Amino acid sequence: MIQKYLAKYNLPEHKQAIAIALLLMAVAIMYAWYIQPPLNVDAKAHQRIALNILQGNGYWETSPPDQTFDPAIGRSGPLLEYFLAALYFIFGVHIWIVWLVQAILHGLTAWLIYKICLLIFSTQDSKKQIGLIAMILFGFYPDLIESSAMLMTETGFIFLSTWLLFLFFKYIKNPNHKTLIFFSLIAVLTFLAKSTIALPAITFIIYFIKNKQYKQFAMVSMIVILLVSPWILRNYLTFHKFIPSRTYGFYTLHNGNYHGASGENDIELLPEAIKIRDEQGIFAVEEYAKKQFFNFIKDHPIEYALLYFKKISIYFSWLRPTGHWPYLSSSQRLITFLTSGLFSVVVFSLGFSGLWKTLKQWKTNQTIKYLALFTLITPLPFIITLVETRYRYPIYPLLAIFSGYALITWQKDRQYKIFIFIFMILLFNATFDLWLNWSRFITQLPF
Repeated sequence: MIQKYLAKYNLPEHKQAIAIALLLMAVAIMYAWYIQPPLNVDAKAHQRIALNILQGNGYWETSPPDQTFDPAIGRSGPLLEYFLAALYFIFGVHIWIVWLVQAILHGLTAWLIYKICLLIFSTQDSKKQIGLIAMILFGFYPDLIESSAMLMTETGFIFLSTWLLFLFFKYIKNPNHKTLIFFSLIAVLTFLAKSTIALPAITFIIYFIKNKQYKQFAMVSMIVILLVSPWILRNYLTFHKFIPSRTYGFYTLHNGNYHGASGENDIELLPEAIKIRDEQGIFAVEEYAKKQFFNFIKDHPIEYALLYFKKISIYFSWLRPTGHWPYLSSSQRLITFLTSGLFSVVVFSLGFSGLWKTLKQWKTNQTIKYLALFTLITPLPFIITLVETRYRYPIYPLLAIFSGYALITWQKDRQYKIFIFIFMILLFNATFDLWLNWSRFITQLPF
């Protein structure tokens, strides 16, 4: 259906992809201009750090900074804040420039998704049509359009991680040092944007080792270490601690894993941790959280293990749409909830159906299995720590690709049993999530 709709404009698939990317940029910037969302808690923090960098005060959230209490080193970064500072230096401190740039990144991410599909699927799979469908499902996902209008790390991180995947598959298809060096540079930027890429990056390590490309792996490792080392050195000279990306690792682990935890971000239920953070500083609460986390594992090992299943359920639940932002009106919230929920039903159901179907190609198409592995590992940093709706965003472009694959291949084999099976599992999971977290859902209703 989508293929026929696009074909009626009589444009080649590449031009259709460009048209879709441009449309997505326009939709994202129009949404931002219409809603004009104010800065939320995290966005205000990113803004404060960026302004301090711009003013020559360094990577700090407060001015003058207090190394013991300044929370900047606990934020996701530092790439976003330095990027913002550069934008503000060139264009002035205007939030519209952030909206515009992130809208562009949103469209470019969709274009990269299309290019990935051209690399990993075969001609008989109608790879161009798969790419177009994936672009549409990713680009019009309400969560991602809304995210592009917010001063947050997600849009830039998704763009970089998608670019990283594109370069990885490009290298697999045509191994050369130029692509490998570029891959290494984007890997550094992706890590500095959000360190959660470290776990899915295991996929790349497996590829290099399995194919005995030890020299290439050594080269990538050296470039990454070399380019990340200035940030590590800065942190060591400042805090006298080894901090590759950010601190608050154990603080986040404790927040999602304690006796009676929901698996979500309920820091207000940990008053002792908040008190230590406010009275003794960021590194004191990190040490406290470390002890509490390991004590929880020791004292409640079964509950700790069950929390993983609980967080998996939350992560893949249809009932976790975006739209709770207070700046939206009740009607806007309701529309966002409904559209976001609908997209989660479609993308999760189709995505996992397509992922399942690709298992048949694992022996003949190695790029498919690496994309599948990367997809399956992507949720792990959050399953280990805690889950929020926006933490699911990085898996959306991946599931969009597999959704396109499912839709196109169904036109040939007409086998819908996999989809029905996946749909029923996800339906059961949503019902379980509703039963387990009924009171939380009631408080989030937009009326």
